[in-house]
Amino acid sequence: MNLYTKGDAQDYLLAQWWAEITADGSRNDLFVEPTSLGQTLAFFQSPDVKLVYEVDGRGIWFAMWFQPIFTGLAASMWCRRDRRGRREHLAAAEWAYDVALRAVPVLLGITTQERLLRAHQRLGYTIVGEIPWLIKGKRTWLAALTREGWAQRKARHSERLEVTVG
Repeated sequence: MNLYTKGDAQDYLLAQWWAEITADGSRNDLFVEPTSLGQTLAFFQSPDVKLVYEVDGRGIWFAMWFQPIFTGLAASMWCRRDRRGRREHLAAAEWAYDVALRAVPVLLGITTQERLLRAHQRLGYTIVGEIPWLIKGKRTWLAALTREGWAQRKARHSERLEVTVG
């Protein structure tokens, strides 16, 4: 896993990623405001934002970033379509969640994509509720993942692995 730090090589990777999420339309789901390349770089260069990512021959395939909010972190995640749902996607996400939840007691997820709510719940998030029109005039949901929720999710997951293997 890589931690983003400002510099030519990593900024180039971010620029490639920005071009990809712009071309596939996912940039509009990831950021509250339409963001230019410069705004995106400035966002991730902010000392309050921590971005971790994985790369392959095509560039960034997994990105997860965190911003402080009260005693927790707001968490956002993206995975390239060809890697979504695969073992390496889950491994990257688990690593990032483990590290973040060692540092803070709770992560907050905010989404306008109702189809992602079940995925949040499978990860251990509690759907706190809906906040109408919060982002871009869309229905918006707030989800919370506590250390305890994450530990329970990991225990359920490991039990399934033991049953499958045993």
